[in-house]
Amino acid sequence: MKSKSLNMLIVALLIIAAMSVMLFVFLDDAHDSFRDDVTVSANGVTEKILNVRDLKLLPTEKNEYSVNFYCAASGLYGMTVDYVEKKDGGMKDYVNVTVLFADEVVYTGRLSELLDEKKDVLVNFEGQLHEVKPMTVTFIYEMPGNVGNEAQGTWADFDVCFKVTKL
Repeated sequence: MKSKSLNMLIVALLIIAAMSVMLFVFLDDAHDSFRDDVTVSANGVTEKILNVRDLKLLPTEKNEYSVNFYCAASGLYGMTVDYVEKKDGGMKDYVNVTVLFADEVVYTGRLSELLDEKKDVLVNFEGQLHEVKPMTVTFIYEMPGNVGNEAQGTWADFDVCFKVTKL
């Protein structure tokens, strides 16, 4: 009787452990990346807002957000990226931002510079858009390893606003 109860307990613990591992993998994957697709208007200006809410990072940790741009009318397009802070959770001073367009760095700097209304920093770049092959803009938010306890419990809420215009 005792061995049957012990076997049932072991099986239950193994099932709980397996479910915990699956939940951890799912949450870790959801935390690390975000992908969105945008179809660009051929005859006008296309605007898109990417909402970033409750961004939390630990030292040496990074998050990537990617946006794929498609356009039926292939050609040269200008892109402007503007950051709008929604709520200051104290993290912006500790996070570095890298913006890549087609795997080429178009901006690198502090998140605080992008969110500072007084500086009004815009990220501007040009590139070819195509109907079939997407051009990807990737945003990498990373907290350096030398950040200490001063960043503990901080977070950031902001919008990334895209404006795409045919040149």
